[in-house]
This record gives sequence, structure tokens and C-alpha cells, in this order.
Amino acid sequence: MSSKQIFIGIIFLCTLGSANARNQDTAVVKPEYIEGVVAMVEGDYSTAITKFTPLAESGNHLAQYRLFLLYVNGWGAQKNLEVAAKWVKLSAEQGNADAQLALGRLYDKGMGVSADQQLSNYWIEQSADGGNAEAQYIFALDLLAKDMQSKSNVDNALIWLKSSADQGYVSAQSLLGLMYLQLGSHDPGEAIKWLKLASAEGDLEAQYNLGVAFAVGKGVLQDNRYAHMWLNIAGASGYEKARVDLQKLQQQMTPEDISGAQELARECIRKKLKGCS
Repeated sequence: MSSKQIFIGIIFLCTLGSANARNQDTAVVKPEYIEGVVAMVEGDYSTAITKFTPLAESGNHLAQYRLFLLYVNGWGAQKNLEVAAKWVKLSAEQGNADAQLALGRLYDKGMGVSADQQLSNYWIEQSADGGNAEAQYIFALDLLAKDMQSKSNVDNALIWLKSSADQGYVSAQSLLGLMYLQLGSHDPGEAIKWLKLASAEGDLEAQYNLGVAFAVGKGVLQDNRYAHMWLNIAGASGYEKARVDLQKLQQQMTPEDISGAQELARECIRKKLKGCS
């Protein structure tokens, strides 16, 4: 599917494999469903709608979620938020975690449904409970936004972040690593592990925080070269705080150390940010 074909009116995770759900059924192996997914991948959206509609009308939550994606983006039919909301609600009510997250967003923005923050929160929490990594991250942020001073809120947020991070959700890995370092309640090595994983996936904030960790020796042995390397990489991608701190750090380094750090950064980029420190 060409990126040019993707309408981003709402940020939806459009996975073309099977959706997260607690009650997966046999729809994924039905010929019509497979044919619909293939048509979707190939950009033949009208055929996808034709294949998914009978399945969705018979109550198949996976096909219902696919129809939501098609109608919300205007793929194969005129964009119709009300129709999209109808299908995603039916899917969500059957426990499809991806659909639950999408429905929560619709209620948050009032798109295809009346805006309702309480329902938005409810469906995002249901999605998180159903195992959706992105919903778990969002739910954790919501807990932290409500009261960062509440130990219960913070502890619960960490649980959700860990679950999301374990599934490879990069933003959760980045925030989890930072919180572990800041709170001092977990093994610092565990914090660095998460920051490295997120940094290797290009998360600029994780790269910045990893650079700071090396600069001050928190969770790792203090090393200005590696601090310079990560701040340099983040700064080169436009992270302004990294650029500012890099300039300050260079005042504490010899020209030889700076040259060595720059070579470390070049090597790290050649390795596509994997296994850099």
C-alpha cells in the first residue's frame, strides 16, 4: 500500500494482519476475508469492501474493523465517519482491542459520534485491558496526567508502560526507561536497557536521555564520548535540547575526545543505531 494512498485524518494503526482481540474467531481463515485483506494490501479498496461487508453484516468483528478503516479513510468509497463509527463500534463491542482504541479516539474528537470524554476513556481502557500496546501507553499517560504525585497512579502507569514496552511500543520503552531512572525504584541497568531499545528505533527523546545518562553516569559508567555520540545523533535529527547540551558537553572535552565521539556516532549510524553502546 503506497503511503500516498493513506489519508491521515485521524492517526490510526492500520495493521493488515489479524487485529488484537480477546475473542479471535475463524474469520481470518475464511477465503472471503483473506481475499479482502489481499485486495486492501494491493489498493483495490472497492473489492475489499465487497469482500468484507457480508462478513461484517454477519457479525465478524475483524471484517467490521476493516470496513471502519476503509470508510474512515475514504478508501474504495466516499469518506463517511458515521458509517465508519458504526462498524468500529460493533467490532469494539465484541472485544476487538484495535477497534476499541479507534472508537475511543472517535469519541475524543467527536468524529462520527458525539464527543464524549467519558466514553473515550472507557474504550481506551478496554483496549488497554485487551492488550493493545498503544492503548496501554495512552492509558499510562492519562494516569500520570491526573496526578504525578500519587504513588498508586505512578505504579499503575509503570505497569501499563511495561506491558506496552514488552510488546515493542517504542514510546513506552522510552518513557519507561526515563521513569525508571528518575524514580530510582528499579535497577538502573533496566532503565538503560529500555532507553537503548527505544534509541535504536530512532526515538529522539530516548537518544537524548541516554546521552544525558552517559554524561552524568546515571545507570551507566560516565563516558563523555558516548554522551556526545547520542546527543550528536539526536541533535542531528532536530532535537534542539540535544544540540544545546552537546555544545555544553564539548566544552569539557578535548579535541581528540570529540573526534573519537564523532567517529562513534558515524559507526553507530552505519550500524543503523543497533548495538552502539
